[in-house]
Amino acid sequence: MGIVKSLDGSHYLFFGSDGSCHANCNLPGERDGSITRTVGTLDNPLGTQPPTETILPLNTANLPAYMLYAGGGPTYRVPAGQPGAGNLLLIYQAARLSFPSGYQYPDCDANGQNCGQHANGFYSNFGLARSTDDGLTWTDLGLIISPGTPYNLVATSNCFYIYFPDVIDNGNVATGMSVARVSYTALLTAASQGTALPSFEKYNNGQWNQPGLGGTSSSVLPNGPYCGDMNVAWDSTTKQFIAIQANAVISVTESSDGINWSPSTILVNQPPATDNYEYMTLTGTGADPSILGSSFYLYFTDYQGWITASIDRVTVSCGA
Repeated sequence: MGIVKSLDGSHYLFFGSDGSCHANCNLPGERDGSITRTVGTLDNPLGTQPPTETILPLNTANLPAYMLYAGGGPTYRVPAGQPGAGNLLLIYQAARLSFPSGYQYPDCDANGQNCGQHANGFYSNFGLARSTDDGLTWTDLGLIISPGTPYNLVATSNCFYIYFPDVIDNGNVATGMSVARVSYTALLTAASQGTALPSFEKYNNGQWNQPGLGGTSSSVLPNGPYCGDMNVAWDSTTKQFIAIQANAVISVTESSDGINWSPSTILVNQPPATDNYEYMTLTGTGADPSILGSSFYLYFTDYQGWITASIDRVTVSCGA
């Protein structure tokens, strides 16, 4: 999820994806996912108002038609004094899943075979969207990061960092946690003006020398022993980056520089009836929910199948 305070500071805005099919279901051009907004409190994310929903457009230069799904996601409020102050930036996931037989990909032959970079059954990219009306509507700004072979947003003083698992070596290797960065000022300027976004750089074996779109990367979390889907935020009390990861259990690891991380330790054990924990969201309880403190919330999906899945929350406390 993405969680920010409203512009007037009176409530919280929550952003996630309605993953269902919205148009052309089970047909070529099927359209899944969205950016769905609810207005509520940290105790009641659903709130009392009906949700609003934006479906990002396909068949544009930014979001190719072969992407079946686009939804999100982690959200950042541009602070005062920066380009586009007050706007929201959101990282969305764009994924090609599986299309009906006979769908013609742009680089497939007439029989839907020999599909080049789209030969894999699934692959996922990250894109960036902008809202100027507190998340009621969104403008797609384009794709920014893709895996090394086809198949959350943290701001520092100079850069945006995005953490993700990467797929490399023709899909044979998945990194535990990779990171890409881009200039903070350059990204905010381009996003506010609607111009071409600057290129992200992936971190690879000690250097920022690989392109965000298609480049390879190395894991910045080599120590284990736990891993999984992650969410990263800055904690103002410990002066550390905190990464929460989840799969069979929820684990936590810390870093002073966002590159070198401590071994992960269990934060929440898995009850026997749960298949997986997924979709971690760290949220501070202060003026800026993207900044953690001595006590903060962790939201996550308790997943036993989508029909019975729930959003759970735990309170995490830490010392200086």
